[in-house]
Amino acid sequence: MTFVPRKDSVEIVIKLQSGVYAVVTALPCGHDEMMLFSNWSTYFNRLHNMPKPEEFLSRMKKSCPKFVDLCIGKAPYDLITLPNHPEATGIGKVIKTQFSDNFICDVATSENIRLAFDLANYTLCLYHEIKSNCKLNDWVRSLEMLWGKIRYGLRIVQSV
Repeated sequence: MTFVPRKDSVEIVIKLQSGVYAVVTALPCGHDEMMLFSNWSTYFNRLHNMPKPEEFLSRMKKSCPKFVDLCIGKAPYDLITLPNHPEATGIGKVIKTQFSDNFICDVATSENIRLAFDLANYTLCLYHEIKSNCKLNDWVRSLEMLWGKIRYGLRIVQSV
C-alpha cells in the first residue's frame, strides 16, 4: 500500500497483483469529516440521461442487485459527484475522523485503512457484478473502457 499526497487529497494505492492497483482517494470535507472516494469518472452519469430510470433499475434488480442498491441509496456507500469536478463521479462514504496538522497521518490510521480496503472491495465486487451479469452491452463496454479487463474473482485481502 502506498499513500500519494495530492494538493487537496491523499490517494491510497492498493496493489492487487502485478500491474493492477485499486485507488481510494481520501478528501477532507468538513471540520471532523473525511470522504473516501473511488473514482468511476463519468460512468454513472448515464443514469441522469435516462427518460425512465425507475424502469431501468427495475429491470436491473435481478441481474445487478448491488448496482441497484447503490443507485437507490440502500448500499453502504453513496454515488457522489465531487464539487467542482463534474467528470469525477464515483462511490464514496463520509466518515468521522480527528484531524491533526498532517493529513497523511490522519488518513493512515488502521480504521481508515480498513474502511479504504472495504471501499476498494465493494468497488471490485460492483465491477464484477456489472461485467458478469449486466445484459446491456453498452454498460459493459463502457466499464471495460474505464477500468480495462480485470480478472474475475480478484479480491483484496487486507494485510493490516
